[in-house]
Amino acid sequence: MSFSSSASRTKRVKNARIHWLGDEIICSFGEQGKGLPLGNLTSQWFGNIYLDGLDQYITKTLRVRRYIRYNDDMIVVGECESDVWKWVACICAFVTEQLHLEIPRDKISVARLPTPVDILGVVTDGARQWTRTATRVRAEKRLRKRTRALHPKLLDSQCSYASIGVYV
Repeated sequence: MSFSSSASRTKRVKNARIHWLGDEIICSFGEQGKGLPLGNLTSQWFGNIYLDGLDQYITKTLRVRRYIRYNDDMIVVGECESDVWKWVACICAFVTEQLHLEIPRDKISVARLPTPVDILGVVTDGARQWTRTATRVRAEKRLRKRTRALHPKLLDSQCSYASIGVYV
C-alpha cells in the first residue's frame, strides 16, 4: 500500500512532496510496503495519520466518550461491560475491514476498575497511577548512568541523587 494511495490520507495531506517522502520511507522498510521502522520518528506520525479514521469511528460513530489512543495502544472506558465488549467487536471489525490490520486477540483485555490496567509503562486503577516496575528500574539505570557522566561527584558514595536535585 502506498502512502499516497489512500483517499483518507490524501484529504489530510495535500502536499505531493510529502506523499513522495511518505512513499519513500514506507517502501524502504519491510516487505512489499508493509511495516514501518519502529523507533523512527515517522512511525508515530504515520500511525496518527493512518489511525485517524479509527479515532473518528470510535468517537463519532460508536460515540465512545472515554477513549485514549497512543500509537497502537488504546483504552476504551465504559459504564457497562457488555457495551465495552460490543465496542471491542466493532473496533476489531473496523480495523480489519477498513484499515486492513488485525488486533491480536491476546492483546485485548477488558477489566473492571479498580483492577489495575497496564498501558504505556504506567499502571492505573482509575483513581491513581504508578510507573510499571520494569519501566522504573530501566529508567533508574539510565538515569544513574547519565547522571554519573554529568556529575562526577556522584561517584563519591557520600553524595546522593537528592543532594544534587535528581529525584528518581
